[in-house]
Amino acid sequence: MIDATPTRDVAVAGGSNEVQLDAPGLLGRTPLSTSGPPRNEPAEAESQGLIEVPLFSASLLAHHANEFNSGWKSVRAQDAPTSAMEQGEAEFRYTTLHLSRKIGKREAEGLNKEEAAGKALQDGSAVGILLAIEKGVWKPPEGFVNGEEFAGATLARSGGGAIDGEDLMTDKSVAIENGSVISFGPGIHKLDERSFRDAGRGNVPMDVTIIGAGKNSTLLRIGDISSGADIVRLTFRNMTLDANNDGLFDQRSGSLSLHLESARVVRFDARHGGCYIFSASNGCAVTAVDTEFTGGYGRSPGTGYFLRSEPFLGHFKNCTLELVDLRNLKQLDSGQVHFKGCRFVIRGEDPRAWKNALITMVGCSYEAIPVQAKDLQKDLTNLFPQLR
Repeated sequence: MIDATPTRDVAVAGGSNEVQLDAPGLLGRTPLSTSGPPRNEPAEAESQGLIEVPLFSASLLAHHANEFNSGWKSVRAQDAPTSAMEQGEAEFRYTTLHLSRKIGKREAEGLNKEEAAGKALQDGSAVGILLAIEKGVWKPPEGFVNGEEFAGATLARSGGGAIDGEDLMTDKSVAIENGSVISFGPGIHKLDERSFRDAGRGNVPMDVTIIGAGKNSTLLRIGDISSGADIVRLTFRNMTLDANNDGLFDQRSGSLSLHLESARVVRFDARHGGCYIFSASNGCAVTAVDTEFTGGYGRSPGTGYFLRSEPFLGHFKNCTLELVDLRNLKQLDSGQVHFKGCRFVIRGEDPRAWKNALITMVGCSYEAIPVQAKDLQKDLTNLFPQLR
């Protein structure tokens, strides 16, 4: 139903652009009529601006009446009564008078979004790429996540200082800056996720690289990384990442661009709403090489999801996905993902049989875990005996 403001007959007077809105309204059930002169006035008088030109012609109103009555009869199986016809014409006039403004506003807003996304795309970062996909103004071409442009949008760039991971944890004066390289030796370490942002969650250093002594030597507890800003080109290399019975990333605002290399991700399966490896409200762009995503070490083996957010862009090479819930990945409808030489050890169907054009696989293998399988729990102390 429309606004209760009375609708008025409208005419353009004297060839000007002024719209007359002071005629009696139809919402009060006044007789149907159209403003303007009789239909048989000379055409030359109209062209000279001597008579008013009706905005709603008889043929237009007749078309509306026919369509309105047809719609009415499709529901009520009888002709529409006069009162309904009058109300319908009033709504038709009102909508017609205001629709152009709405269309103009919508088109202008759409162009603003396209221009903003296009500008963001030009910076070559995953932030711009994800924004362009999210706004629907750009789709990644075939093989995009396999190219150098995508790899460069996820891998941290050098330029910052070197930081000893233990110093970062014990000395509050040590700050992570853009391009920092943080190193951890063998052993069990904890990196407070708040190190990646200020107190207001609005500032996150870019191009941070975190390096360990090997995924069987360095365990870094760093679960549920979040911020109020984009996480740009964060890199983890040569370590096991412990999500600590939580999600690995939980970005409630902003996007994530990440590079994992010779890494392992564990304890992301604890049967609660935040158990996702990748979650960012504005999308994720991930490159992972020689990396294991291994379920079973959390409180509830098999309950950890691979991803929650879209758009999702990913390139996974020589990776293992074991006891991970891939249902959200299977249903991906925004982004592009490629698996090369990867191993799937999961419950459910073979991912290689998925019919999703956004997901491609080359040289991958599959091993099914029975849905009712027992003894899925793994002991992290088998990987890191020092936890005993």
